[in-house]
Order: sequence, then structure tokens, then C-alpha cells
Amino acid sequence: MGEDQSRPDPAAVSTAADYVRALRALRTWSGCTYRQVEANARANGEVLPHTTVATALGRESLPRQELVVTFVRACGGDDDEVGRWVDARRRLAVGEVHEAAPVRAPSRLRKVFAVAATVGALTIALQSAGTAEGCAADLAMGDDGLCVKELQVALQRNGLALPADGRFGPYTKMRVVAFQQLSGLPPTGIADEPTRTALAGRRSIGSWTPEQVERRVREVFPEEPDRAVRLTDCLSRLDPLWIYGRPDRTRDWGLFQLNDREVLFDFRTDHTTALDPERNIQMAREVWRRTGDFRRWHCEQPVS
Repeated sequence: MGEDQSRPDPAAVSTAADYVRALRALRTWSGCTYRQVEANARANGEVLPHTTVATALGRESLPRQELVVTFVRACGGDDDEVGRWVDARRRLAVGEVHEAAPVRAPSRLRKVFAVAATVGALTIALQSAGTAEGCAADLAMGDDGLCVKELQVALQRNGLALPADGRFGPYTKMRVVAFQQLSGLPPTGIADEPTRTALAGRRSIGSWTPEQVERRVREVFPEEPDRAVRLTDCLSRLDPLWIYGRPDRTRDWGLFQLNDREVLFDFRTDHTTALDPERNIQMAREVWRRTGDFRRWHCEQPVS
């Protein structure tokens, strides 16, 4: 981690682009990679996928406040520092609104514009509100808005960790698939009416923490405990409910990302079983035992 005198200061920035550059500098100062930022956030009990961070810091617009808070904490910031970054963001956000304000029209026209703007805002609010009447029948990849955020909050209440950012991306789809699979629903990844009805029941989906996963993986793979943990972290972020959908519409399941063929035919079980951390680890052990190594798995990160 860098020296205090070189720590980026959000109070010095004057534009949104400068703010994002300062956040990038904070990550560099902290010595964290994007994946380490994700891991640190997870250790803090929060969710911040490394892909979300990379996307947000690749733009020149202000990131969401929730992302900033989680990111600064993941980079080692305390509550005071988080507050400084939030204050700087608010200052810039207000400035952006002022800069975008239209030229004042004559008073009579201003009244007309004000009424039209009020009606338009109410219409948008009603369309976006997180109510059954305002939401589409099905929510799926690419959707965004308050209805998606409501879905994400419902998933959180059922024990599934994910950011409630109002964007239905791959991470949200993965959580929907996990909930559907564990609830006996077709795992389509689409939040349809049966899925949202089941979510309203607030069932508790328990799973293992990353610490529990690591401890058990080390016990089951005593020959190569460090390599086994690194591989599991690379494959699934030590998340028992990690599900990866492939372009050919097959999926990989759980900690060791066992594919459909392995789950259904090699082990003659089902996908719900593959999401059980103990069973997943034991199935991976069976695969390892056939060759005495981890050659069956491949990951983007080196695990040797």
C-alpha cells in the first residue's frame, strides 16, 4: 500500500472525469488488482464484482454512490475517507445539474414548461415504480430500473448476495438461476411471475462463507491445498452458488464449476446437488482422483 502523502484526495477534483481518475489512482495506491478489490469487498460483507469496477472506472461519468462507498472501503478506506469521497461526488453531481440547466424562458413559458415537466416526471415514475402494475411481466438480461432493483433486493432478502444497482446483468441472472434451481422452478434466468411469487415468500437460502469453503477445500485436497484453493477462487470466487452460462446454453455449476454432463451423467445427480458445497467439493475430489491432478480444469488466472 502506498504512502499517506501520495493518497489521492477527492477534495482536489473539479470534474467527473477527474473524480474517476482519482478513484483509479486510489486503486493503484492501495496496491489492489480489480479482483483483489472484489475479494476485499466480499470480506467486508459487500458485493462488488471486479467487472463492475472495471466498467465504472473506464468511464468519465460519476459512478453510483453505492459503488463508490464499497470501492473506497475495499481499497482500505475508513468511514472518514468514505465520507470525503461521497461529499466530493455530491458536490460534482450538483455542479453537473447546474451546468445542464436550460436557459430561463419568459415567466409564462416557464409555467407551461413546469407543468409539462411535472406531468412527464409523474408518468416516468409510475412506469418505473417497483409495483406489480408498473413492472413488466418478465424481467430479464438487459432490463434496468426500479423493478430490477426491487428484484435484486428480494433476492438479497432470500439470502443471495448481489448488488442492488437496478441493472439486470450476468450477475443478477446467475442469482435468479440459483434461486430458481433451489426453489424447484425452471432455471431460466428470467424473473417471471412464479419466480417473483416465490421470492415474496422469503425463504432462507443458506450457503457457506468463503472462509468455510477454503477450510473445507484444504481438508479434502491435502496433497495440494494452496493450489486447490486458488483454483476454486479463480473458478467461482469461493461462491457455492456460482453458475456460469455458456454460449451453447449449457452451464457450469458450483464451486468447481462442474458441467452439465458431469453432473447429470458422470455423477448421476442433479444441479441442486451440484450447488451444495460439500457435494460439489466431493465430486471434484472424484474427478481429481482419476488423474491425481487438476488437469480437468482451466481458468483465466494461473493457479500453479
